[in-house]
Amino acid sequence: GGKRRSRTLTLLGRAYNQAGLFNKGEAALLEAINLSPADLKSRNELGSLYFNAGELEKAIDIYNEILLLDEYYGDAYKGLAKIKVGEGKFSDAEVLLEKALRVIPYYDEGRRMLADIFFKSGRNAEARIQLFWILENGKDISGASFQLGQLYYNEKNYTKAGEYYEKAYTASDNTSLESLNNLALALKAQGKIDEAESTLLKAVETDGTYSRAYYNLGLIYLDKDEPQLALNAFKTVTALNPLHEQAWYNIGYIHSQRGAVKAAVSA
Repeated sequence: GGKRRSRTLTLLGRAYNQAGLFNKGEAALLEAINLSPADLKSRNELGSLYFNAGELEKAIDIYNEILLLDEYYGDAYKGLAKIKVGEGKFSDAEVLLEKALRVIPYYDEGRRMLADIFFKSGRNAEARIQLFWILENGKDISGASFQLGQLYYNEKNYTKAGEYYEKAYTASDNTSLESLNNLALALKAQGKIDEAESTLLKAVETDGTYSRAYYNLGLIYLDKDEPQLALNAFKTVTALNPLHEQAWYNIGYIHSQRGAVKAAVSA
């Protein structure tokens, strides 16, 4: 029937949206809305498409339409807040998200967005309140823990940062390599170089294409005065990402240091 066809068109519209085929996506989603006007998923996907296409006024109209039909539809608040953040109107985004949380208190993504706004404006205590709320009452333990890790790292409380990055990694069922990478940075900042090294090795063993971990391994090997291991790590980075300027710089640095040593020995 019409509802099933509408769901199919919504999925098709989403695929077009993700592929950047905005005209085809818009046509599919408008047809989906016409077939099932009460299904807000197709409207929300259309708002997302307009956002991605840079047609922000149309996106705003769609999200406001959704909220007139259902004030509990969290993704519409999120869409409007993303637009305000993109425009640099953080106070407007804050108002939207706080309104969303009044009607949908268990909206973890909204709390994380609000915490990020607080964090970027230096209001760390308010950011912590939102993130601790998720840890106590919500479901996105990994995401909230990761943001707490960032917050504490920014405050140079590397011990706390490490604790929360580790919590984020564990809560992700050991899949969040970014948490593992940042845990290594926190350990390194505490002077725990060997632990940082083993943590990064664990990351690259999990995913051999994770160039960020290889780069940080290279830096650790430089700290440990193991230039060949550092060189190997940086070469792996450039093989995975040929445009990684800092890795190329470090390769050149290692070669220049070796050249200086050879010159000193032959002098």
